[in-house]
Amino acid sequence: MWLAKYKKSLIVASCILVALGALYLLSIYYLLTNGFRHYDTFCSRYIPQIEAFKTAHGVFPKTILDFEKPSFSWRYDPAECNYIADTDGFSFQVSDGFIGIGIYLSNEKRWVYD
Repeated sequence: MWLAKYKKSLIVASCILVALGALYLLSIYYLLTNGFRHYDTFCSRYIPQIEAFKTAHGVFPKTILDFEKPSFSWRYDPAECNYIADTDGFSFQVSDGFIGIGIYLSNEKRWVYD
């Protein structure tokens, strides 16, 4: 009998709980994947180490995976910087937003976003 009396309230409460649960799970998924991460800022922290390597050895390093990871960056993966080096300079290619890309050009010392 009480079920018939509170049926509408139970349905509304259940819908609200399901919606809140879905939002919570989606936000956790976003947080654990690439969400809330700024790879352009993270990869820029490698620039002083790359330039120091260039000064010491005369060439740009082939990879940044051997460098010391910047502090407070436990959620970032250095491989996601997509570091590319040649004789003229180096660049990073990182994802920017949902479908964008950010490219750092060492020759121009700036980020370009597309």
